[in-house]
Amino acid sequence: MVKVEIMTQKENEVKLKIEMDKLKVNSNLDKAYNDTSYKIKIPGFRKGRIPKNILNLHLGKEYFYEKTAEKLIPECYLEAVNKNNIKPINQPEIKVIQIEEDKPLIFEATVQVKPEVKLGSFDEISIQKEDVKVTNTDVNNEIKKIQENLAKLKVVKDRKAKKGDFLVINSEGYVEGKAIKGSKVEKQMVQLGKITSPEFNKQLLGCSKGDKNISSYRC
Repeated sequence: MVKVEIMTQKENEVKLKIEMDKLKVNSNLDKAYNDTSYKIKIPGFRKGRIPKNILNLHLGKEYFYEKTAEKLIPECYLEAVNKNNIKPINQPEIKVIQIEEDKPLIFEATVQVKPEVKLGSFDEISIQKEDVKVTNTDVNNEIKKIQENLAKLKVVKDRKAKKGDFLVINSEGYVEGKAIKGSKVEKQMVQLGKITSPEFNKQLLGCSKGDKNISSYRC
C-alpha cells in the first residue's frame, strides 16, 4: 500500500512524500537476496543457499537496499501520481529518506507538471473592423492574375522573339574564354523583359529557334 503526501505545490512543480508498506519492502528485499545467491559464487556454499549474513559480509546491506529501492521506487511513484491525478512533464528528482528491513520505504519525488492556464474574459476584447474598398482596378488585376496562371503557352515558329515571350534556353558563363564551373544551365525558361540582366534581355530580343552564341556581354 502506498501513502502519498503532497508537501509543496507551485505553479508548475509538485513535491511528493511517498511511503511504501514495510511488508512490500521485506518481500522485495528477500527476493534481492535470493536472486543474488544464485548469481554469486562463495566457497563453501551452494548457489541459491547462501545465508543473508554471508551475503551481507561480501556485498554489504546497502547493496540489497539499493536493489530493492531500484525495483520499488518506480512502481510507487507511478501509483502516487496516478492516485493524485498528477501529470508530470519530466523525470522526477528522487531523494530516498528511508530504506531498511522491517521498515517502510520513504522517499521524496519532485516533478515538473503542466502549468494551469487561466483564460481571461473575451467580453473585454474589442476588434475594429477594417473598411475595405474594392475598386474595378483591383478586380481587373485579380482576373488578370488568374488568367496568367491558367494560360497555356503556344509555340511560335513564324516570327522572332519579342518582349513578353517565353524562351527555353541553354546557357553557360565564361571568363576570359574559360567556362565557369557550375554555370551551365539547360532548358531554362525565361521571359523576355523580366530577366534580371537588361543586357541579357537585349541580346535575346529578336532571336529565333535554334540560334546559338547570340549573347556575349560583361556582367
